[in-house]
Amino acid sequence: MPLLQQSREVKGGKVAWSQVASEPLFEIQEYRLGGLGKAARGLKHTIKGNKEIEVGSFRIVTSAPPLAELAVADSRDDIDADADALRLYVAGIPGPEVPLLVKQALTAVAEQLRDTASARGAGEDGPTDSEGNAVALSDSSREHLDKMCLLLLDSSDRLRYVVHALKVAASLSADVATAGLGGEEIVELLFVAVDALAWSSWLTWFSANLLTENSAGTGAVRGILTMSFAGGPDGVMAQAGALAAQLSADQAAIAMRLCNSLKKRVASLVGNLASLFTPEDASIMSVVVTELLIRLTPSDCGGALAKLAGWYGKISMERRRVLQDQGHLAGLIRAGGALVERTVMSEYNRTSTGKLMHGAKRHGVLAAGSVVFPPLMLVNVAHLGASAALQVNYGKESCERVFEALQGDKADAIAAGLQQVLAVSFGVVALLDACSKRDDVMAVAGTIPGMPSFPSTKKA
Repeated sequence: MPLLQQSREVKGGKVAWSQVASEPLFEIQEYRLGGLGKAARGLKHTIKGNKEIEVGSFRIVTSAPPLAELAVADSRDDIDADADALRLYVAGIPGPEVPLLVKQALTAVAEQLRDTASARGAGEDGPTDSEGNAVALSDSSREHLDKMCLLLLDSSDRLRYVVHALKVAASLSADVATAGLGGEEIVELLFVAVDALAWSSWLTWFSANLLTENSAGTGAVRGILTMSFAGGPDGVMAQAGALAAQLSADQAAIAMRLCNSLKKRVASLVGNLASLFTPEDASIMSVVVTELLIRLTPSDCGGALAKLAGWYGKISMERRRVLQDQGHLAGLIRAGGALVERTVMSEYNRTSTGKLMHGAKRHGVLAAGSVVFPPLMLVNVAHLGASAALQVNYGKESCERVFEALQGDKADAIAAGLQQVLAVSFGVVALLDACSKRDDVMAVAGTIPGMPSFPSTKKA
């Protein structure tokens, strides 16, 4: 049955529905009160004058409030087909047409989950040492970053404002040097690169404070951190599984605890990479992958590995080659950074008269567009602020600091960091999966402070 042309708010009735499948952005529910209850629902809608509302045995609703109904169907096969259409849309793969209002409902949930993930920072548990003791960590993990990295992040925030306000992405075009990435993707790559530097800074703290113990458990985690992504995820998962097989129950439980902290820290960056390299995903893929890693428990890792591998398989072969080739990825970061730098700095380097004239031209275009599309007024306000900042060169030093951090040998280090993030995401999930299938490990893991006792996934 086709998706609803207009999402419907869900009010009450939770007792009558049970969840049969779930995704980060939506879930499938089945009506539990049978045919009589279904007939009563239909009669209720008729009395209220809502004859057009479909009554089905299955429905798809958003996963976060305010809950909205996205599809209804009488059979599980039909509702699964609707769910597949939504999954294709979320993954950015061409498929059945998804109504605009349903897209908007999914995007609203994605934004809400993104805000929740940002507020959680490293996750509910936070990082812990090899004994399971909590280690203090702020929501944004900023307290464990070096001073230069903090300065770079603040500079990146200023650059993001300038890039957005001046609509820099619209002036960039894809070419061979940027591996076919469009303007929005080139800009996003720049900020992902800055996030990779923050990851490397945090990892320095993590290694110095939590991986100092000379044991097989911490050694396995250090092994994951040194794995190469040149061969793609399959090689990483195989190596992680082999490492897990060599650990005793106590050692494996320690490794699981440390891996749990790592996967939460890489979640947002891996999500951004997923969105960047998966075309036409409306930025929803970022939230899906991020939430998958943050919510993941060891007993769920088998299915999560399949989902991560499925996402990676959706990336075009050309872009996978870029991700797996450190030199090519570094070149892409340099080329993308140089394109944005030329566009932004050309604005700063104009004469005062040139800045005024060019700013007035952009303002005129946006003002005309605001008449047809009122939300552009917000962009116009931001543009006026940016134009004023350009006039006095405010923020120029911050922009230069970010661009300088992406050039030369530094781009090679960033590319290595992004590959490490990908290797860690697949490696830690594979290790958690292998360890969770051992009853002896799960029994020990439940005794470590802060490590919940998960049911074993080992089959009888």
